[in-house]
Amino acid sequence: MSFVTILWSAVAAGSVVLGLMHTVLWLFDRRAFASLAFAVMAFATAGIAAVELGLMTSQTAVQFGTWVRWVHVPLFFQFVAMLVFLRLYLGTGKAWLMWSLIALRCLIVVANFHDPHSGLVRVDSITRIGFLGEQISILGHAVPTPWQVIATLSNLLAVWFMADASISLWRRGTPQEREKALVVGGSIAFFWLTAAVFTQLVLWRVLIAPTLIAPFFMITLAAMAFEMSRDLLRASRLSRERDELRSELAHTSRVTVLGQLASTFAHELRQPLTAILANVTSAQYVLESQRPNLQTFREITDDIYRDGRRAAEFIERLNVMLRRRPPEFQPVAVDGLLRDTTALLRLDASAKGVSLETIIEAASPVVMGDRVHLSQVLINLIINAMDAVTDMPAPRRRVTARVRANEHRAIEIAVSDRGAGITDEAATRLFEPFFTTKASGMGVGLSVSRNIIELHGGRLWAENNTDGGATFLFSIPAGGQQSDRSTDDPRRNAN
Repeated sequence: MSFVTILWSAVAAGSVVLGLMHTVLWLFDRRAFASLAFAVMAFATAGIAAVELGLMTSQTAVQFGTWVRWVHVPLFFQFVAMLVFLRLYLGTGKAWLMWSLIALRCLIVVANFHDPHSGLVRVDSITRIGFLGEQISILGHAVPTPWQVIATLSNLLAVWFMADASISLWRRGTPQEREKALVVGGSIAFFWLTAAVFTQLVLWRVLIAPTLIAPFFMITLAAMAFEMSRDLLRASRLSRERDELRSELAHTSRVTVLGQLASTFAHELRQPLTAILANVTSAQYVLESQRPNLQTFREITDDIYRDGRRAAEFIERLNVMLRRRPPEFQPVAVDGLLRDTTALLRLDASAKGVSLETIIEAASPVVMGDRVHLSQVLINLIINAMDAVTDMPAPRRRVTARVRANEHRAIEIAVSDRGAGITDEAATRLFEPFFTTKASGMGVGLSVSRNIIELHGGRLWAENNTDGGATFLFSIPAGGQQSDRSTDDPRRNAN
C-alpha cells in the first residue's frame, strides 16, 4: 500500500471518528444542532479525502473527470454544513446571505450533473508527477464552464459570510467570544479562502500539483473540535453551578416559608408539651398517694410517651424540611402528602379566616418523587392561594386542594382560590425568578416550584376560574419520570 493511500485513508478515518463523536453528542442533546452540522462537515471531509485519493490514482482522463464531477457532492455538504455551523455556533452572520449561498450551491450541483460529459470542468487530459515518493495523476488540460466561475464566486461570497460572522462576534468584546471568533471562524475562513485560491491555481495550471483540500481541512476540524470540547467543559461547569444555585434557592425558599409558619409550629409543639406537663403532674399525684394505682400510672406514662413521640416526629419533619440535600426519589402517596400538608397549614388558614378543603378523587395515587420537595411545592401554592383570598369577603375566603388522575396517566393536583384571579401584567412573568406582586414577597416560590415539578417529569401551570379566582395545577407521571420539559401557561400572582 502506497504512502499516499495510507495518508489519505488516515485523513478519512480521522474525519469519520470526529463525525461519529459529534453525532453522539447530538443524539444526547437534540438541540445541539451545531454538533450535528460539525458531524456533517467531518463526514464530508472524509468523502473529499476519498475523492482526492481517486483523483490521484486515476489511470485515464475519463476516470479523472468522473472523480472531478463527484467531488462536488461532498463539497456541497461541507459547504452547507459549514455555513450552518458558523451561524449556529457563533450566533452571528447574515441569514439572508447564508440561504442565498445554499440556494446557489444547489444550482451548481444540479448544473454539474446536468451534462455527464463535462460538468463544471471538462477534463481533456491528465499528467503524472512525483508526489510523496510515488507517481500520481494530476489535472492536465481542462476547460472550465461558466458554472465553474459561479462556483468560485460562491466560494468567495462564503468567505465574506465567514469573515463577517467572525468579526461580528469579535466586536462583542468578551475574551471567550473573541477566542471563538479567532479559532473557529478565523480558521474556517482562512482555510476556505486558501482552498478556493489553491484550486483555481491548479485548475489554470499555475501550480502543477494535486488538489489538497482534505488534509488541511482535517487540521481545521481538529482545531474546531478542540475549541468545542472546551465549550462543553465550560457548559458542564456552568450547569453544575446552576444546579447548586437552584438547590440553594429552593432551600432558602423552604426556610422562608417555614419561618412564616412559626406560630403554627409553636402551636403544634405547645399541644403535646402541655399534655406532657399535665400528665407529669398527674403522675406525681399518683406516686404521692399512699397506695399508688399502677394501672393509672401506666396509662399516664403511655400518654406521655405518645405526646413525646408526637412532638419528636414533628421536630424531625421540620428538621427534614430545613435540611439542604439533593432530591431523593421514592414512592410517595399523594393523598397522604396532601393531607399532611393541609394539616400543617390548617391553623394558619384558621388564623386568616380561610376555609381549607381537600378533595381526593384518585384512589391512593402514588408517584416517584421527593416528599420534602413536593411538600414545598404544595405549601407554596396553598399559601399563595390563602394570601389571594385574605382580603376577600368571608364567603370567598376558601381554598381547595384537589387530587385526581388525568387522561395522560398522570397524577394532577390543583389548588384553587376565589381571589382576584390572574392579572394580565403578571401572566407573562409569573415564573420569572424574583418577580413578585407581594409587598413582602421574595419572588422565588413559583420559580422554585416549577423547577421541582420539572425535575419530577411534570409540568406546572395556572389558569383563571370562570367564577372568579385562579387555579394552580401541576401534574406528575404516575410512577415518576424525570424530565427537562418546559412549563406551560404561566398565569398566576407570584409570591
